[in-house]
Amino acid sequence: MTAAAERRLAVVAFALAAWWLGAAAVGYWPEFMDDAFIGLRYVRHLAEHGAFVFNLGRPPVEGVTNAGWLLALAPFALALPAHVAAMVAGIACAGAVLVLLPLLGLRFAAARVEERWAIAAAPVLLLAVGFEFAYFTFAGMETGFLAALLLAMAWLAGRAAPPWRALGLVGAAAFLVRPEAALVLPLWLALRASARDAPRDLARTALAFVLAVAAIESARLAWFGDLLPNTVRAKPTEPALWLFNAWGLLEARLELVPLPLAGMLALLITLLA
Repeated sequence: MTAAAERRLAVVAFALAAWWLGAAAVGYWPEFMDDAFIGLRYVRHLAEHGAFVFNLGRPPVEGVTNAGWLLALAPFALALPAHVAAMVAGIACAGAVLVLLPLLGLRFAAARVEERWAIAAAPVLLLAVGFEFAYFTFAGMETGFLAALLLAMAWLAGRAAPPWRALGLVGAAAFLVRPEAALVLPLWLALRASARDAPRDLARTALAFVLAVAAIESARLAWFGDLLPNTVRAKPTEPALWLFNAWGLLEARLELVPLPLAGMLALLITLLA
């Protein structure tokens, strides 16, 4: 395939993904997941009463796993109903993912000039055919926001002179959105450390990440009286299930971590190494 043909393919892939996401946003409105309304109740109470709780007048319990997403929605909910704020933010996050995916593809494939446009188009095509990404993003969940944060981490990490402290802060933000996302940045740091890359710079990232996570956990403990969301204990599991789900993540067959998030997550871990 010629370079011109690959560029046309990339443009078609981008247009297809944009069309699909736009159609999905219109088609799914006003459908929301039942889980989303649990979080949106927290958002509404925070915006209207200044209390991040499910039940007003009762002790606060962190009955959600995506507190970072809900806190990000709160400013929008000052001017919009919480569910409309979730849709607007979801559209913005989907747009950010749609832009970052091809840009990262071009960056990572820079050394393979003859194939770089095809490589850039591949993740965008995955996005275009992925029902789960569009549905969860536009149904009030944190999927698009977390995907955008992870891609932003990859973008920052891939720069010639990465902003090390900012990288740590974005990693901590991902942790606040989903607790298991705390594993991504430490794994990248371990891979970079094994390659003996700039230990001082890696230490700056690690310090920023640790301090930010410590601040998050301090706030969580002060408000909720616990270091982990209640949902973590309400959904008991066992090591065998952890391994099963970890393998499902690599195979991108987990319902709640769909393509392109799962595929890109596994791909980013490999490429950032």
